[in-house]
Amino acid sequence: MPRIFYIVILIASIGANLFLGIRTALFEQTLASQASNEALRKLTEENQARKNRQKQSSDNAPSEPSSVGALPPAGFANLFLKDIRLYWTDSIYADVQSANALLKSLRDDGLVDFDAPDKLEIYMQSASVAMEFQVLERLMNDRVFGHSESHVRNMIVDSVELDGERLLRIRGELELVTWLDFEMLAKMTVSADPGVIEVTAVQIKSLGLPFVKGLLGTVGMELESLIVPAESSGVTVKGNQILIRLSQFFPPPAVYGELNTLQLEEDGLRITLKGKPLPSNLNTLLPAPHAPHYLFAAGRFVKFGPLRLIASSLQMIDQSVEDRFHFHVRKYFQQLDRSKARVMLDGRVQVFLVDFGK
Repeated sequence: MPRIFYIVILIASIGANLFLGIRTALFEQTLASQASNEALRKLTEENQARKNRQKQSSDNAPSEPSSVGALPPAGFANLFLKDIRLYWTDSIYADVQSANALLKSLRDDGLVDFDAPDKLEIYMQSASVAMEFQVLERLMNDRVFGHSESHVRNMIVDSVELDGERLLRIRGELELVTWLDFEMLAKMTVSADPGVIEVTAVQIKSLGLPFVKGLLGTVGMELESLIVPAESSGVTVKGNQILIRLSQFFPPPAVYGELNTLQLEEDGLRITLKGKPLPSNLNTLLPAPHAPHYLFAAGRFVKFGPLRLIASSLQMIDQSVEDRFHFHVRKYFQQLDRSKARVMLDGRVQVFLVDFGK
C-alpha cells in the first residue's frame, strides 16, 4: 500500500483529534459561561428586589410645585435639565435635551450633596436623552466586558440599515479557544421590565477560521454561551439577549426611570422616559427662565461646592450659548474656578459656569 495513504490517514487522525480537542475545550468554556451568566442573573434579580424595597421612599416624591417656595421633603431636591451634556466621567456622558428629575440623598443627614455623587440617586420623572455610540462602546469595553473572564474584547459599536430596519452592530474579538474576529447584528428595544433595554441578536458570525461556524453549531452559538458581563455592570445575558439595566449601567450617581421609547440613529441612540412633565409654573421657579441651557436644583438642604442652600434653589447656567451646557458631576469644581454667582433678593442663586473641558 502506498506510503502516501498512511500519511493521509495520519494527517486525518491528527486533524480529527485536534478538532475533538478544540470542541471539548470550547464546550467546557460555553458551560462555564452559561453557569456564570445564570449566577449573575440570579444575583441581579435579588439585588433589584432589594433595591425596589429600599427606594419605596422615593415614591413619596412631591407633586408638581405650585409656587416658588414649594420644595420637596428633606433628603430630596427637584432637578430640571435643559440642553446639557452630563458627564459621569471624562469619557462617559449623555446629552439631555430636557428632563424633570428628583435627586435623592443617600446620606444619613439628608443633605443633597453635589460634591458626593456616590451619595446621590437620580429619579427621572420624564426625559429625552441621546447617547453617542462611542460612549456605549466605552461602557461595553471597560465597565461591562473589561474583565478577564468576559471572552470578548476590542468592541466597535455602530448601526447599519438592513431590509429597511436599523440594527445595532457590534464588531470585536471573541475568545473561542483562540481570539477570533466576530460581528453581531441586533435589535434594541424597550423591555417590559421598567428601566431595561433589550439587545436581541439576530445574526452572529465569526470572521475567523473557516471551520469555526461548524464547530460552533455543535456546541450552540448563543450569546449566553459566549460572553460574560461584569457583576456590577447592570448587564445580564440570557439566550441571545443582552439586558441592560440603566440604573446600574452608568457610574454613580445611579439613574432610575421608566423607559418610554428607544430609537437607533446613525451615530447613536435616543431614548425617552415616562413620567411627570416639567412643571407648568417652570418660569416662576427659575431665576433665569429664558436661559437656553441650564441645570436647576431646588431643595431644603443642598450643597454645591462652597454653597449651602437652605430651603432655596440654584440655577447653573451656561456662559456660552453656541452649544449645549457641558457639566461634569465629579469635576465641576474646575468649572467653578471661572464662574460668576448672583444671589437674588429671595435667596435663589444663579451660577454662570464655563463648559467642562473648555
